[in-house]
Amino acid sequence: MMRKQTKLVAVLSAAALMAIGASATAFAATAHWDQEDGEWVYLDRNGDRVTDEWKKSNGYWYYLDEDGYMAKDQVIEDDDDKYYVDSNGVRVTNAWVSMDNDDLLDDDDQSEDIDTVWMYFDGSGKALGCDTDHGEIKKLTYANGDATGYFIFNEDGYMLSGWQRWSKSGDSEKLYYLGGQNEGWARTGWQYLTIDPDIDAFNGINEDDDDYNDEEWFYFKSDGKAVENDDRSIGGRTYIFDEFGRMLDLWVYKDATSASASGAFTNVDGTSTATDSQFYHEDNGDRGKNWIYAYPATDYDDYSDDPYWFYLDSNGKPFRAIQETVDKKKLTAIGSAYRVDDDNVADADDPEYNGAVGAKSIKSETYLFNSKGVMLTGLYWLGGDDEGDTNAKVYKGTSKEAMDPGYYYFNTEDGSVNGQMVTNKKVTIEVDGEDEQYYFKKSGAAYTKTIISGTVYGDDGQRIDEYGDGSTYQIVTLDYDLWEKGDEQTEENIAVPAGSQILLNENGKIKKSGTVTDINDQKVKVSNYVVTSVEEDD
Repeated sequence: MMRKQTKLVAVLSAAALMAIGASATAFAATAHWDQEDGEWVYLDRNGDRVTDEWKKSNGYWYYLDEDGYMAKDQVIEDDDDKYYVDSNGVRVTNAWVSMDNDDLLDDDDQSEDIDTVWMYFDGSGKALGCDTDHGEIKKLTYANGDATGYFIFNEDGYMLSGWQRWSKSGDSEKLYYLGGQNEGWARTGWQYLTIDPDIDAFNGINEDDDDYNDEEWFYFKSDGKAVENDDRSIGGRTYIFDEFGRMLDLWVYKDATSASASGAFTNVDGTSTATDSQFYHEDNGDRGKNWIYAYPATDYDDYSDDPYWFYLDSNGKPFRAIQETVDKKKLTAIGSAYRVDDDNVADADDPEYNGAVGAKSIKSETYLFNSKGVMLTGLYWLGGDDEGDTNAKVYKGTSKEAMDPGYYYFNTEDGSVNGQMVTNKKVTIEVDGEDEQYYFKKSGAAYTKTIISGTVYGDDGQRIDEYGDGSTYQIVTLDYDLWEKGDEQTEENIAVPAGSQILLNENGKIKKSGTVTDINDQKVKVSNYVVTSVEEDD
C-alpha cells in the first residue's frame, strides 16, 4: 500500500528529471543545472557548485548536498525539518516512505522488534512529527486511499506502532493501539488485544496476579484514544474500564488505595459490599440493572458454588442493607434479623444470612436483602425489640416508616414468586424438621398470640397443635395474652389474659364456650375461651 504510493512518486520524478536536462541546455550561459562525472550539479553564475541548498526546476524541488551533488534516495535534514528525495532526486510530497530501522528509533521496549520504519511527508514535503516537542498525530488515508485513520509520529518523524501512550503536550498521555510496524493506524471501537506487562504502556500490571489475562477487551474512541478509568455508554449499554483501558466485569468499584489520587476502577477483590460497587455482566461486560443472578464476589472461591439474586438500580448498584441511623436524610435499609427456619442460627460469613437486612418494594412485591445485597428467602423475624432499639427495626427502602416487628415469610419456591413476601395467606413451613402452619397478615407479618376462626397462633406465629389428641381438647395455661383477629392488640382488647386456662386440641382449635370431656376424661366448662370449672367424669 505505502510502497505503491512511493513508486508513483518515482514515475513522476523521472518526468521531472527530463525537464532538468532541457532546462540545463536552455540556460547554459547563466546559473544552471549541469552534469559532472554522471551526477547532476547546479552551477551559479560564476560557475561554482551550489551546496546544501534546495533548487526548484519546473515545479520540482531538488537538494544539492555538501559537495554540490544532487541528493538521491535519502532523508534530508534541513534545520529541524526532514524531507525525502527519491531515486531521481525529487522531493516527495503527500507520500509514505519506508526504510530499514538501523537504530533510527529510540531504544525503547518495543523498537527492538521493529525492522522497518515509516515516515510520511506532507504537501510541502516535510516529515510529520518533526520540529515538535512530542511528535504529531495526523489523520491520513491508507489501504490505497480506501480508509482513513490517525497515525502518530515521534519528534524524529518516525511512525509509531504497537501500544503507545502519547499526548501532544507530553503529559496526561492517552493509550493508543497502532497495530504492527507496517500498519500504524490507531484502532477505534471494540478491540480484543494482547497486552504485554513488560512495555511502558502497561507499567504497573503484574502478570502473576490471579486476575491477569494476556488478552483483554478495549474500547477506542473515534480519535483512537482508549477509554481509561471511566465508564462509557456504547450502543445504548454502559461499560467500565480500568486505568489500563481493560474492560472490567462482575463487581467493579473505585479502589481508594490506588496510587491515583482519585482512585481507579478495579474488580480485584470486588464484592457486592464494596463502596459504590456496580455489577457488569460477565458475558458481554455491560452494566446490569434490575434483577441479576450472580455471585456476591469477583473471586468465586470466597463463596459457595451457588449464585444468588440481587436487585440493581439504573447505575448497577445493588440494593443492600446498611446499618445507618434513622435520622439520615436518605434512609437506606437497616435492621437485624434471624432465620427461624434455620435453627435460629446466624452466621455472618454466610451470604445467605447477615444480621443487617432491608426490605424493598419491587413492582408491588416486597423482597428482603442482606448487607451483601443477596436476596433472602425463608422465614425471618424482623424488626424492633422490647428495649426500643431502632437499629433492630427494618425499613422498606428509603422510607422512614419501619415495618412492624414480627415473623415474615419470603417465598422459597422457584420461578416468579421466588423471594416475594407472602401476604394475607396461610402457609405451611418446615421448621426444625417439622411442618408448621403460619397465617400472614396483609402487611406480611404473621399473626401471633391471635385467635383466628377458632384456631390459635402462638407467640412464635405457629399454629398451636401440640396439645390434645385429634379433636379431643386438653387444658393449657396461657403464658401470654391472646387477642382475636381484627382487634388491636392493646390492654383494652385482650380476649384471654395471660395465666388463664384454655382448651386446645391437636388441630389448633380453641374451645370458646360450652362443656366438653378433655383428654384426661374431665368435664371442662368454658366461657369466652376461659375454663371456668373442671369436674372428674364419673
